[in-house]
Amino acid sequence: MNSINRIHEALINRGKIFTKKEILDLYEEYKKVNPSIHHKSLIADLSKNRYIKRIFLGYYYINSYDERKRGYSEYSDKELLFWVLNKEKIKWYLGLNTAIYEQGKTWQTPNKINIINTRLSGDRKIVGLNVRFIKTKENLIFGLKELKTKNDIVYFYSDPAKTYLDKVYFGESNNLISVKNTQEYLKRYPKWVGKKLTKANI
Repeated sequence: MNSINRIHEALINRGKIFTKKEILDLYEEYKKVNPSIHHKSLIADLSKNRYIKRIFLGYYYINSYDERKRGYSEYSDKELLFWVLNKEKIKWYLGLNTAIYEQGKTWQTPNKINIINTRLSGDRKIVGLNVRFIKTKENLIFGLKELKTKNDIVYFYSDPAKTYLDKVYFGESNNLISVKNTQEYLKRYPKWVGKKLTKANI
């Protein structure tokens, strides 16, 4: 077994997701036991040979032997995205049109995943997903539903009242739809958001 295979095996035995630093730290530990091992570009070599797959924020997914051989992943791209956000302890949720889809109010899958959170902003391509991060204040992280994926990865999405309020707050709509909890949630938003209630909803 060559050195890169041994490092891959050591990673598999420790978990499925690691940061770049954790991989390099493991490599340094391994070198102490096996001084002859040397890789100038370990991460690049592991990636090139499909031992690992980059997610984002410096995290990598470790392919099992079978995943590497057959070219599949036990976890979906969404699960990997959610997993990293949770490991980073970022407060986040699926919002806007993505939340409407999660609520079952539309059959059309959004072509971009909207993630409202306390740290990241901007559009990114992450493991095949088009993701739009929208940064918000921590006191506006509420009104959420919590679910788990088939692989037990926790994720969150906004309930209807929160979603409609966010659509106005983030400039996606000029009309606020009033549903259960709207009036209660409005207390946490700037007053101008409440002025967007249409007469039909007052």
